Amino acid sequence: MIVAFEKISTNGIDFEATSGDMSFVGIAKKSQKNLVHCFGKLKGTITHTCDRCANEFTLEVDEDVELFASDGVYEEDEDLLDVMEFFDGFVNFDTILQSELGIVISDYHYCPTCKQNS
Repeated sequence: MIVAFEKISTNGIDFEATSGDMSFVGIAKKSQKNLVHCFGKLKGTITHTCDRCANEFTLEVDEDVELFASDGVYEEDEDLLDVMEFFDGFVNFDTILQSELGIVISDYHYCPTCKQNS
């Protein structure tokens, strides 16, 4: 789902992005002229390789996500760490889903057998 920054108000809009069995659903609200605050839930299942035994297993994902989307380079408040910059005037929630999923996948995950044996 792609939405123009100018279409997002302070009242917010609902969004949904999906990829395979994964979904990213939530609300996006304008917080500054070029900044949108996104609150959502990343949920679904993916096939993942166990970081201990290397066997594949189904990883269930259920993560709260909160981040900001910036229309262009964001330099105003260095305290904000979770800012995704977009340079075409649109917020791409599919890109956010893929980015957040990459963060989840990069963490260590053990299959049920290895979890039980630790």
